[in-house]
Amino acid sequence: MRTVRVRLPGDPAGTSGDELAAGVRAWVQSPPLRALVAHFGGDWPAGGLDAVLAGLDDFSARHWDFRDGRERPDAREPAFDPATAGLVLASADALGLVRAAPPALPRYAHLLVLGGLAHACLRRTEYAAHLVRTGTGVGGEVAVLGSFRPLSPAESRTLDAAGVPGCATEVDVLDAGVRAAFGVDTPHEEAGADPGHPHRAWSSRTYRPPGRPPVRVLAARPANPSGVARTPPTPSGSGPSTYGWAAPTGC
Repeated sequence: MRTVRVRLPGDPAGTSGDELAAGVRAWVQSPPLRALVAHFGGDWPAGGLDAVLAGLDDFSARHWDFRDGRERPDAREPAFDPATAGLVLASADALGLVRAAPPALPRYAHLLVLGGLAHACLRRTEYAAHLVRTGTGVGGEVAVLGSFRPLSPAESRTLDAAGVPGCATEVDVLDAGVRAAFGVDTPHEEAGADPGHPHRAWSSRTYRPPGRPPVRVLAARPANPSGVARTPPTPSGSGPSTYGWAAPTGC
């Protein structure tokens, strides 16, 4: 099955709002996405870009939401026939959702790594180290942002299988990932408050790998009574409230 590749929207800093909107419009209205909607029995939404996006969001919730509010490992596996599975995979590739793309610029002020489930924490910290090793410039620091969200039993089993024991929270995994990927052992600076308090706890650890930018691992202060720094719909912990807490730190 052959599909025409579509450029993902988004350009370097300085791109105008109109140019970004045009890129989003071209991606959304591209033949691969239209074919995917039609294959699942959908009619293309009428109206301008806002109306089309709202219509596609509703269609996606009805036909493609296999998580039902759960984390990715708990999503139900769809039973697609071979033709449908082939179309889904070809469309995802054509829409730029499969192949890794290099950074658009050679240098950035900061590199921000977001937390998530345990396996994602390890992969994201390793990829950040890969970018730094292969020449992506970082003028400030690599900021690794997570929370004190407790790990699930499934995540703990994943870490045991990967040879990363001793982690109890999301930020523990991020810290272990940073130490492994950047080749560091002991933080140069540490700060934090109320480690045992469910609502005020936060932490910051800064590592200084030789010849590399500083790497700071942060655990955001919880933003709700459950003691987990999260804002729906991001149950794994790294949501808008987490970013808002970290913004004043300069990340």
